[in-house]
Amino acid sequence: GIDGVIAAVTTAIAASGCRIQEMDGHRGHRDTDRENVSLSFRFALTKDGRQIEDDELETLGRAVMKGCNHPERVQNLSMANEELRRKNDELTHRLSQMQASLEAHMMTIEKKNPSSATPREAAATLLE
Repeated sequence: GIDGVIAAVTTAIAASGCRIQEMDGHRGHRDTDRENVSLSFRFALTKDGRQIEDDELETLGRAVMKGCNHPERVQNLSMANEELRRKNDELTHRLSQMQASLEAHMMTIEKKNPSSATPREAAATLLE
């Protein structure tokens, strides 16, 4: 099937360090495509703000074709990435809660009068 092909192609392009400046595409564009399963794309790409070097085109083409042949791989990677992002957000939230809890139970020592207080006059405060 062709599900996920656009995502696979654009991911392959991005993974190659290229940036899509323009994109044009059609589905079932050919007269011979009676089942409406063909795809046609045209991209204007840059790499590091410049035209892609000729000697890099073959490698880029192979990466794009690999993406077309196995679009489910990109979908699986995308789903795994989303799960990792969700877990990361959850762990970040839990870390914030733990830090707040630790700060709430920390002991701090402050001088009553910073200019004339002796060590005996220091007050210990438990934050709650």
